[in-house]
Amino acid sequence: MTSILILEDEPKQQRQIQEVAELAGFKEPEEVRIASNTEEAWNLIQTQTFGVAVIDIHLGNDLEEAGIDFIQRLREAKFPGKIIALTTKHANSVGVRAMAYGANDFIGRWDNIDFRDLLTEKLEIFKALVEGGGFPLQRKA
Repeated sequence: MTSILILEDEPKQQRQIQEVAELAGFKEPEEVRIASNTEEAWNLIQTQTFGVAVIDIHLGNDLEEAGIDFIQRLREAKFPGKIIALTTKHANSVGVRAMAYGANDFIGRWDNIDFRDLLTEKLEIFKALVEGGGFPLQRKA
């Protein structure tokens, strides 16, 4: 059983990411944990093992790139899971920087791409990689 940590400060986005995680095969509430800030997320990481983390880079007006700092903190602490950075409020270059600090992938502002479909596909792939199962090369019809 692979668990996912969602670090997102906006409740609407939390619900959307949670729904996508469930579509990707994460079972709520056993496998899905949500944190609204880095302190909550860090406390969850201290008590549970996560195979995947979805980290929002922008965590409020005063925390423009708090997610990047948190990703770096996770990697310094030897977080074993896969990390997807969300950068929907920033230029894609911020997502690239998140990868430089340890994210495995990012979702940024791309026109004409459905955020939910893209995140579902990435979560399915990372879940399969973490669990050692077959790599889902084709999307389900």
